[in-house]
Formats: sequence, C-alpha cells, structure tokens
Amino acid sequence: GVDSDVLVHNNDPDDSSTLYVMNSIGQMQRKDWGNLLKNHNNKFYFKNEKLNMYYDYKDNDWYTVEFEAQERSIKSAPFYIPVSACIDSGYGDGGSIENSYEATVTFTNSLEAATSYNYSNILLGANLGVEVGNSFSYSGSYSCSVSKGEYSQLMIKPFYVDVPKSTRRRAIYDKSEGMVIDGKHKEEVDTFKMIISQKPNHYCMTDTNPSNLKCA
Repeated sequence: GVDSDVLVHNNDPDDSSTLYVMNSIGQMQRKDWGNLLKNHNNKFYFKNEKLNMYYDYKDNDWYTVEFEAQERSIKSAPFYIPVSACIDSGYGDGGSIENSYEATVTFTNSLEAATSYNYSNILLGANLGVEVGNSFSYSGSYSCSVSKGEYSQLMIKPFYVDVPKSTRRRAIYDKSEGMVIDGKHKEEVDTFKMIISQKPNHYCMTDTNPSNLKCA
C-alpha cells in the first residue's frame, strides 16, 4: 500500500510521468520505494530537503534538482499574438465582429531548456504551484467593436512564470544507503520561462492603418 506520508500525483499527459511527493530522500532506503526507480518515468519530490529527482534519458542517470528559493510571479507576455484575420470596415459603418480562434503558443526558451535538461512539466509544476508547459493551445470566441474606416484584429497575450535557477547533481542508488548524491560535481541551470495553462488576455486592436496591425 501507499504510505500516508507519500502523495501520488496524477500522470502528466505529456510524458506519462507519475510524481511521488515524499518527506525525505532517506525513504528511498526502503526496498518498496527503491523499487520505484525501476520505472524511469517516475519523478520524486522530497519535502524536507526541498529536492526533486528524475531520470535523464539522455545521460541514463538519475538526477536531483534543487531550485533557488524565489517568490512565484505570474507575468503577461510582453508581446501580442494575432489570432484572427484583420477586419476591414473601410466600406461599412462599423459595428461588432465575432472572432473565433484556435492558437498554439510555444516559448523557444523553455523548449530549449526542457530539451537540454529533460525537466518534466509535472516536476516543474509541483515546484511552481501552477500547470506549466513548453506550449499550450488556446481557443475561444470574442467580440470586437470596430468603427467606420478602421481595421480590427483579435490578439492575445499568454501568461508565463520564470523558473528559478537550479542546481543539478547525479544520484546513484545503493541498496544499503538508498540514494547517494554526487557532492563533487554539479550543473548550474539558468532561469528560463514556461507558459502556464491560464487563459490568456484578449485584446481587440484597431487602427486606420492596417500596417500598424499584423494583417496578412
């Protein structure tokens, strides 16, 4: 059975991972929990040490990850993303235009970091307290008002969080000692951005000059 001091999080649909939240890395000395290492998709978070652990398939090794302590801040992207065609009311009286859209947004910065260090979305989300991803698909329907002689276009700004700097160390399983962390060698991972699942802000942008918008 599962101990009361171990929380099991739902699988991550992106990578079929299961996250085990445990009190201490010392629990890995127990055979039943050490057996969890046989499944390389499993991820771990140890509350007492504030340590994460995951398997890096590129290096064929387990790693612990410690994130710098910092206050989480959800931010709006500093750019607009067009999700509709431009509406031209140059020959009409203006009015309200209904825009339905579907858009997928990817942050190259987060994609590179995730690829380089094989960080899992479920592991990052557990540390940040919010659902994160390298990319998210959004959809919706919004009404935009446009005056006579204007062009209108629907745009969005997704939200993101900064993943704190982290330290990565190789960890080896020993039957008598549990997980043994390499204290001599470490990798410093710089901060990077991750998109969150929260619905983006929507903007109805209007202008008399279509070149000031992002008209195709």
